Amino acid sequence: MSSHTKGKIGVKNIEFHLRKGLYPSELLVENHFRVSADVCYDVNEINKDTYLNYERLAEIIHIEMHKDINLLETVAENCLKNIMQEWPFAISSSIVIEKLHPAFSNFNMEAVLIDMQMTR
Repeated sequence: MSSHTKGKIGVKNIEFHLRKGLYPSELLVENHFRVSADVCYDVNEINKDTYLNYERLAEIIHIEMHKDINLLETVAENCLKNIMQEWPFAISSSIVIEKLHPAFSNFNMEAVLIDMQMTR
């Protein structure tokens, strides 16, 4: 019986202050976002010289968060597609984008979030 060891790397709570949101009122002020993402892989399936780079993972998120796309679901999906393309041996990737203290007139809440996963 062969064993498979799965590994995961991730980045947690990268902070952004951006004008991003679906509603016009959300674009009037910068919103505070936190983004976390990870990449899962089979340790036995990658070469000894291959590695997953935390800084590159953060860079992919940074690039996508700064694009002129206001729908967080689209931003999350674009991040996942780019992560899976960057590391073709990845089994899956997940991302959580949180918008902290969103400006809803009738609600006081800590955050709204998008939580997505992509698998091969």
